[in-house]
Amino acid sequence: NYMDELDSTYVYNFNQNPVAGKIYSYEIVHPDYEAVRAETTVPALVKLNVNDVTLLSEQDYEKHYRVRFSFNDGPEESFYRLRLRRNTNAKDRFDEFESNDASIISSAGVQSDGGTFYGDEALFDDEMFNGTEKEISIDFFDYKSFWFEEEGIEVQFILELTSVSESY
Repeated sequence: NYMDELDSTYVYNFNQNPVAGKIYSYEIVHPDYEAVRAETTVPALVKLNVNDVTLLSEQDYEKHYRVRFSFNDGPEESFYRLRLRRNTNAKDRFDEFESNDASIISSAGVQSDGGTFYGDEALFDDEMFNGTEKEISIDFFDYKSFWFEEEGIEVQFILELTSVSESY
């Protein structure tokens, strides 16, 4: 029964904001189970520089954009999550995008046709560019802004690059 499962679930709130670079560990102890412990380091904030946004084509109600951006990767082994958010005053969601960047395609677990990544979230590591400035291009298609604009709803696209832990 779903309600029985829900009744045995507990939520704990951490009353502090995590600090980048600091190590946090958690230990869970219950008399009926073996204790478990986890440890992670909060990744540093990634400063993203958008170098260029180009409208490649416009046909009927479809716009094809290319965004070129860069960021500086530190000397340590790093892992990243890339997402594209479509934000309207009606709702916020993640949109699909394409990239033929080798570091995204070569990372484990990436949906790809062999030459182009396609999805709404790319997880990748810095193995191919460790300690250097990395530039990436993504393409995305805007099919819906026309309908939102007709109704007076503002559409915003937000490129989100997050440093994540390896275990993410």
